[in-house]
Amino acid sequence: MDLTYILVSLAGIAVLIGLSALLFGIPKASVQSEQNIETALAQDVPGFRAGDHVLAPDKSAALVENVSDGQIYLAVGCGDGIVTRKLTHGFVRGVARDGRDLRLTLDDFSLPLAHLVLGDEASARSWEMRLSGL
Repeated sequence: MDLTYILVSLAGIAVLIGLSALLFGIPKASVQSEQNIETALAQDVPGFRAGDHVLAPDKSAALVENVSDGQIYLAVGCGDGIVTRKLTHGFVRGVARDGRDLRLTLDDFSLPLAHLVLGDEASARSWEMRLSGL
């Protein structure tokens, strides 16, 4: 009897989640805008000033250089916020590019892979070279 009650409750919850997704869709996390990225990085990194940057056309992620010290940061949309990571030697385990696709393998259990589809192949190549030098 208790198992039946639990299974019926779980089925009801699954139906409600499915109905919600059907009616309202499943939003994809995004960084929204360059201003949001700069604000998030300024909160995470004292003295941060945005320099060279690239925002993925789907606004899922961005790479941003800090003018203050030349460090490169990754910003990824996560839920309704932005997760940032400082990309340093040892933290970036691998960089692979396929056309406009840039894949980063990171030494981070919460964000082991980052995939950015950049606007053009030249931009992807340029960032690949910069990140490979870390």
